[in-house]
Amino acid sequence: MEINRVDPSFPIRPVRVLELAPPASFDDAPRDVVSISPQARLREQLRAAPDIRTDRVADLRRRIQNGSYDESAALGDTVKRLLGEIE
Repeated sequence: MEINRVDPSFPIRPVRVLELAPPASFDDAPRDVVSISPQARLREQLRAAPDIRTDRVADLRRRIQNGSYDESAALGDTVKRLLGEIE
């Protein structure tokens, strides 16, 4: 592109530079805030939980159906394991 002449009705003017002052302090600058919902926290806990052991579930179902599942013994074992994890 070649410019042969400049129109005198539109004189060329220097560009004004605006100087913006930085904030007085970065502490006064607005901040982003992130909040994680309780549902998202639960979802993450579930994602981190171990997979379901289908073989154990099938065995428990079979034992419950044929009457060989002893609830009190299972409850006692569960309580012992939980107490072991807490201590």
